[in-house]
Amino acid sequence: MYDESITTARLELERCTHANVDLRRLFEVFDADREGAADEFEYLPWEPHETVYDTKQWVDEQERRWRECDGATYLMRARESMDVDAGTLVGITSLETYWERKAGEQIIFLRRPFYGQGLFAESSYELLDVAFTELGIELMIADAVEGNARARSIFQNGVEAFGGQYDGVIRNRLPTDDGPKDVHRYTVTRDQYRDTMGLDDADDHEDPDDRGEATDSGERGEATDSGERDEATDSGERDEATDSGERGEDEEAEAPAIAE
Repeated sequence: MYDESITTARLELERCTHANVDLRRLFEVFDADREGAADEFEYLPWEPHETVYDTKQWVDEQERRWRECDGATYLMRARESMDVDAGTLVGITSLETYWERKAGEQIIFLRRPFYGQGLFAESSYELLDVAFTELGIELMIADAVEGNARARSIFQNGVEAFGGQYDGVIRNRLPTDDGPKDVHRYTVTRDQYRDTMGLDDADDHEDPDDRGEATDSGERGEATDSGERDEATDSGERDEATDSGERGEDEEAEAPAIAE
């Protein structure tokens, strides 16, 4: 049901599966002992890993979620157009799908060397389009944890670029080791996206009734954080309309709290 791969100008989004990734290399990204890892994962729903076995179990979980239509997790790899070797892992992104509510959310983790290059926005735009035009999603969500001002700035400008808005605070939305946290919610609807992009019904590629056995797996992505931290997420930013919608990258470079 989900695309096995998605290509953007500079990225190849490749399904996260054991066949597509070296566990030891992936563990280097998730390693809890890596300098800066705690800060990078602070607002993400994914925890740093203590061992390679933790990484294996994490990939197992992404494969399960794909099979059960709970969401699609992709490895973000550089294409030849970037200033690094083609195939370099620059980050990870996930499209969370909550079918019973026809809602979705994107999570993004970017490696620190790739902050401020617009990659967050570039991948977000593609998954936003897939959600609205191929999967029958009607609402994309971005939740910024209280205190994550940079994420809020990026989300605010990003959703506005597609006709969306700030919906308000959801109290005690995110359970954490330090107690429940409030989140600030930003959303874009499919109608808002269509109007902004000049699309009509003919541009929708898939009947949502054809999605198979997809069911709401319990909103675990949304219940965490969709766009927080240095690499967090978002539901609707595009290459130039996101990292703050300012058609540039200054905001994104200043906002490791989520975009990069």
